[in-house]
Amino acid sequence: MSSLRGRTRDSSWQWMLIGLVLGLGCSGVLCVGTYALNFWTLNIPGVAQNPTIAASPETIIITATPEPVTPTEPVADTETPSQPSATVPGSQSGVPTATPYLVQPTAIGSQPTTSAITIQSTPSGTQIVAPTPLPTIDGATAGTGLPDIGTSTAGGASTTSLSSITTQLIDLPSSPFKMGTTLTETTRALQDCADRDKATNCDPAYVQDSFPEHDVAINAFAIEKYEVTTEQFVAFLNSLGPNSHKSACGGTLCAATTTEKQFSQISFDGVTYKVSNPLFNLRPITYVSWYGADAYCRAISRRLPTEAEWEYAARGPNGNIYPWGNFWDPEGKLALTSRPTQQNGANDVNSYPSGATPTGIFNMSGNVSEWVSDWYDANAYANTPANAIDPKGPASGTAKVTRGGDWSTIPLFARAVHRREVPPESLEPNLGFRCAADTTGLTGSNNNPTSLPSGTNP
Repeated sequence: MSSLRGRTRDSSWQWMLIGLVLGLGCSGVLCVGTYALNFWTLNIPGVAQNPTIAASPETIIITATPEPVTPTEPVADTETPSQPSATVPGSQSGVPTATPYLVQPTAIGSQPTTSAITIQSTPSGTQIVAPTPLPTIDGATAGTGLPDIGTSTAGGASTTSLSSITTQLIDLPSSPFKMGTTLTETTRALQDCADRDKATNCDPAYVQDSFPEHDVAINAFAIEKYEVTTEQFVAFLNSLGPNSHKSACGGTLCAATTTEKQFSQISFDGVTYKVSNPLFNLRPITYVSWYGADAYCRAISRRLPTEAEWEYAARGPNGNIYPWGNFWDPEGKLALTSRPTQQNGANDVNSYPSGATPTGIFNMSGNVSEWVSDWYDANAYANTPANAIDPKGPASGTAKVTRGGDWSTIPLFARAVHRREVPPESLEPNLGFRCAADTTGLTGSNNNPTSLPSGTNP
């Protein structure tokens, strides 16, 4: 018994230590719990009570695209075998090809600089600060008028004089030229389509309606330097009055507003037509029918060019395959197409000056394809009489001709000789137009003839 008491007395300090540790632990738990429940606070010099997160706005910089882009609806693949598909699957850049470029072009023009969108985030919400308008490709300025592109100071209101906002005309001389294409050229074009552009729709049927090459003669005429802009067409609609877009052009839609086509650039509030976004003032009018294009040109005392006139203007005095020459630019600095990269819509009508014709006509390749006056006939070139003067195509038909390719097509369809058929009432996101005019001049001076409407820009 005495030995047991001895061992217990010798270990008493251990039990005291265990009790102290347990007591401190329970006290710590009690303190933390009461602090978490805000029963008491801890005051430390220099530290604020109950601080909040992000007391000051935070700025985040997001790199913007080099130009404003309107979302575009998918282009339906509704074309017949005699014409190209507007939607080209796949794109590539920098891939070695089996068919090399005949000429390696040097860098032309300058790449656009980027701007930034500032997003300010605060506890109360998010504020987006929009960028200033960005420059477009080749230095053309988005959303601003140039001396040779008429712009409305009234925002397209009906008080705007149509003659005051028309585009400069380029005067072209009377001349014979070879219209259409040859077997050698199309064979090479189809080979480049498959090997260089990696396209899947390089069908020989798409080039057959441009045969054969044939001699025609063109009387002197003038053609607009640029495609008709959205702002110009809006002014035209306002000159006709409210709801004019529905029936004032041959009983069909002149052009679609955002009511008819979600991605149209024309808005209508029941009284006035407006460009839905000022950044698109100088974009070419799209979702416009052939009847709308024809009515606009007539309203400014002009007309749609014939197919022969359009091809003559696009090929220039040397009969080029493309407006700028006979070789495609793989860097995409001469025309807006799906190569080298896919695009989301058209650019301003005054972009790509380096890709203009020798006479100074812009965007006759790419950007948007363009209505011409002729009815479409797949055999028109074969049936054209030798040395025809100012051929105007068949007297009737079910589809009109469009020329020039567009932002969604491959280079095969951007050749100056390429033809496409489209029903005249069609409204497409990649289809616009430019006007032409008769002239009494016998030489191409690039000055407007005296017979043109007053108020035409010099």
